[in-house]
Amino acid sequence: MGPGPERVVRRRLGVAPERQFTVEEAQALLDAELRAEAERMVEVRARGRDLEGRWRRLVIAIGSNGGNFEKPEVRKLRAELKQAAEDLAAILGRFEEHGVQVKDADAGLIDFPAEIGGEPALLCWRVGEERIELWHTLEGDRLSAACSAMSNLGKVLRVASN
Repeated sequence: MGPGPERVVRRRLGVAPERQFTVEEAQALLDAELRAEAERMVEVRARGRDLEGRWRRLVIAIGSNGGNFEKPEVRKLRAELKQAAEDLAAILGRFEEHGVQVKDADAGLIDFPAEIGGEPALLCWRVGEERIELWHTLEGDRLSAACSAMSNLGKVLRVASN
């Protein structure tokens, strides 16, 4: 990111500039810490979705039978939902601390801000993938034609360095 107006505004507001990753830095951070966090995030979201479904069914059943929300199973489920939300918030916070964007917590899709060919871009990774192999522009999405394989990234980086 060049010394454009966004960087000046960020400095004035006291907001740290967005971290930019190289492919190597992103892969190292993924391997060292974030892969396990992303896998845990997917598990926590799956547990949360299950709990939310159970909550909806319980609320309907209780509502149709007089509305006693003080039953032990209601308190237990409410506590489990709260814990799942707190677990997810903690995981999301760790991604944020590293400057990594969570795009889809259910699928474990994360983006690492980068610069490719002098332009802002995002390096993409999803739980289940071995390596970071895709990137896209800020206007594109991971599944669009704007995605490019990392083999093309090497060409872009070589051209940009000449």
